[in-house]
Amino acid sequence: MAVYDPTRGDKWRRPIRTPGNRLRELRIERGITLERAAADLGISAVLLRKYESTSGARAIPPLKRILAISRYYEIPVEETIAIWNDQLLI
Repeated sequence: MAVYDPTRGDKWRRPIRTPGNRLRELRIERGITLERAAADLGISAVLLRKYESTSGARAIPPLKRILAISRYYEIPVEETIAIWNDQLLI
């Protein structure tokens, strides 16, 4: 999704894509609250918030949690791993 600010006269810009953005988008697209997703995944809301973080304080989930996230959001494991692709060392 592009962002345009006519008051600044800037051109269309793409928002920065981070692993947290994508994970958060998956949750919001499905209409699930942070607290509900965390409870369903068996983790704290604080930890899920770290996974969804767009700041420098990102957390990378362990592989077993990545698999759980994949099942929970019903997306291929490959897509889930791709979310953190540039940060994972497998």
